[in-house]
Amino acid sequence: MPGVYPMLSNQSQVSKSDSIDEAKLHVQYHVTYRETMEDGQMREDLHVLDVGSKVVKYNGEGKYKSTICTILRHYPNTNGQSCYKKLEIDGMTAHVQGTRFVYEEEIPQLEWQLTDGDTVICDYSCQRATTTLRGRKWEVWYTTDIPIAEGPWKLTGLPGLILKAKDADGHFCFSAVEILQPKEKVVSKPEKENLYLKVSPKRLEEMTVSYYKNPEGYVRMAYGEKMMKTMEMIGMKAPSTSRTPCLIERYE
Repeated sequence: MPGVYPMLSNQSQVSKSDSIDEAKLHVQYHVTYRETMEDGQMREDLHVLDVGSKVVKYNGEGKYKSTICTILRHYPNTNGQSCYKKLEIDGMTAHVQGTRFVYEEEIPQLEWQLTDGDTVICDYSCQRATTTLRGRKWEVWYTTDIPIAEGPWKLTGLPGLILKAKDADGHFCFSAVEILQPKEKVVSKPEKENLYLKVSPKRLEEMTVSYYKNPEGYVRMAYGEKMMKTMEMIGMKAPSTSRTPCLIERYE
């Protein structure tokens, strides 16, 4: 099958307790995105899509903190998905429950328009389609040679795997760079899943805006006054720069 590369030997090990499925397909995407509206330069990262028999995981963390959630589709319910996001301040104590969030939602049923156009990505012939999701217009390229209705982030529902997606504003772009048929690779829950605080999508959007617009206030809320005093004692200051997050979606 074209575009399938040799299995990577340095994949991380996952404990059996974190495993929820066995991965049948492993896709790596090169991602460029704008973290805040004030940023002059786009961030770059690598994200991973693992497709199992029952569960699909899109790991939106990569190497850097991102405005893109990690998503488990069909988990814990078949027709739903769980979206995980960390809002941890660099240099602060991690693994605090008030800095990790999760919400559950139904998998979006996107209305796709199949349009003219074709290209080749990772040796696969691809066709073009467009859609809109919560305030952003998307153009994607998908291949029916891999008849899996999946793709990066929340972009799903086409008669083939989405290998490239970009929004009309040029703020987000996902491009497949590697497609594997892994052996003994599991689809896993996020590390320390019990520390994720369950919230609504709208509440997480509000928390994300607070994280960027009022970082000192966010630190006080998430870490508490005791942590603020400890920081002051050691001469550490909370972030003070106010920025506007580039939200990949908006909940009304």
